[in-house]
Amino acid sequence: MSAGQDGSLSKPKAEWTPSRDSYLVELLVEQHNRGRTAYNEFKNEVIKSVTGDFNKKFGLNLEENQIKNRYNVMKKDYGVVKTLRNHKGFGWDEARHMVVADDKVWESYIPAHCEARPFRRRSFPLYKLMSIIFEGERGLPKCQFPSGAEAEEGNSNSNTETVRSSEPCKLPTQVIDGTVDSDSMVPINDMQTKKHKSVTLVESSGKRRTYHKIGETIENALYEVFKAAKSKAKQTNASNITLLYQNCLEELQTLKELDDTEFAKAVNALKDDKNAIAFMTIKGPRRLTWLRSLWQ
Repeated sequence: MSAGQDGSLSKPKAEWTPSRDSYLVELLVEQHNRGRTAYNEFKNEVIKSVTGDFNKKFGLNLEENQIKNRYNVMKKDYGVVKTLRNHKGFGWDEARHMVVADDKVWESYIPAHCEARPFRRRSFPLYKLMSIIFEGERGLPKCQFPSGAEAEEGNSNSNTETVRSSEPCKLPTQVIDGTVDSDSMVPINDMQTKKHKSVTLVESSGKRRTYHKIGETIENALYEVFKAAKSKAKQTNASNITLLYQNCLEELQTLKELDDTEFAKAVNALKDDKNAIAFMTIKGPRRLTWLRSLWQ
């Protein structure tokens, strides 16, 4: 057997169960609440940490890309379910954690949205938990108070990696947050011999704090820019959809072959964005044939 074949055989297979999916999402939500996500994506070091915790919980040996692939699958499913919940005619059964609708609504929707077919019979109990990642407010890193003051570096759980010295820091008397650390007091002659080293370490610590604060400021600023751009894109998209629907209604009124009942059905059918696009794209007699097929 070749080395390549042996490597492929030794790769653990990922078998996903509801309990494993739930625990994985819990780990990801915890990382999100720590501020360790950007634009609904997790950094590689976060995936590495989550993989370790997940394997420890279930006694597995999964690889980081397997965890990331599962997250991407669940993210796609979340998007499909959210779209269904926001679409007219669909509802949500909280007890069963399922999207619900009349059979006619499903049969009209699924042909143009095949990705929604599985959720006609399938529950999605992780929706509320995953909405924390995709819809919830981004939590403040624990190393920063709401006033903007920075907490002690040792208690930080932010997404910025903490840089630590490889040697213990033996400083003379220090002033920390306005108080004297009496436990670190040493004789004056010892202070003189260690003066240069102490100053260097204090300066290094100050630089680390500065770098951390700058990194957090930049990341928070980028996040605000992203939120503003996303909000603007939503507004633009809503405006375009409204304009498209208005154009459809104007075109619809030129079809004299439709009676009043068919006209009312067409008005409702064209509320679906994809139906509206198809209606405006199809020309000639085929437009009427296609339109009537929506309710036949």
